[in-house]
Amino acid sequence: MVDELTDRPTIMVVDDDDQGRNLLAELLENCGYRAKVAANGLSAIEQIQKDIPDVVLLDLNMPVMDGYRVLEFLCGRSEQAAPKVIVITAQEPEYLPGAVAIFRKPVNVRQLLELVRELSRPFEPSSYPY
Repeated sequence: MVDELTDRPTIMVVDDDDQGRNLLAELLENCGYRAKVAANGLSAIEQIQKDIPDVVLLDLNMPVMDGYRVLEFLCGRSEQAAPKVIVITAQEPEYLPGAVAIFRKPVNVRQLLELVRELSRPFEPSSYPY
């Protein structure tokens, strides 16, 4: 959901790789978004049930609960209660129900940020640092 105090869209980064997750969250914050993080699918679902982000950047292979199960969970929710999901993975899935897009690692950051911007309109983020 858009942060009511700052009118910034919330983007959740779900990945078990601490460095990648935190780097992406920092990049999003620097672009003007409110970033939330989760190290696995279960943590992501718990957070989404409390506060629905506008966009979720989701890895597929994680401990505790993988990204496939997160997508299944989100597909079962109404459109208003489900965020838009961008999958970021080293795998090569052709189609994932519930995903708006699939990015292969390593990610083209410029393309990813453009899609995040499109999905979180009408917000206009600050200039991209990259």
